[in-house]
Amino acid sequence: MKRQGFTLIEFMVIVAVLGIVGTIVLHMIALQRVQPTRHTLAETAKVLAKHKAEAGAYPASLDVLVEKKLLPEVPKDQWGRPVVYRLSAGDAQLYSAGPDGIADNQDDIQNK
Repeated sequence: MKRQGFTLIEFMVIVAVLGIVGTIVLHMIALQRVQPTRHTLAETAKVLAKHKAEAGAYPASLDVLVEKKLLPEVPKDQWGRPVVYRLSAGDAQLYSAGPDGIADNQDDIQNK
């Protein structure tokens, strides 16, 4: 008697393996966007430091750097969203909201 097709167990194993491989691939794709975003943040931080050295304070927004032609446009992360820039107590915070696009959670990408 010839056996045709897969048993339920074989099918479930194949689905589980494909799920694991898919998860790994998606995670690696997301990681490939992190490094260029960190580079964008580092370059923007250099421009912010230059502005602070020249003007004595950080700008109110990144638009000021664009107006002064220090940046060609407001920087965006690898997901196409503008980087987050905040001033608090004279200190500047610069980061990306990360893959989910929601600021102030675990997947934010900081300038390091």
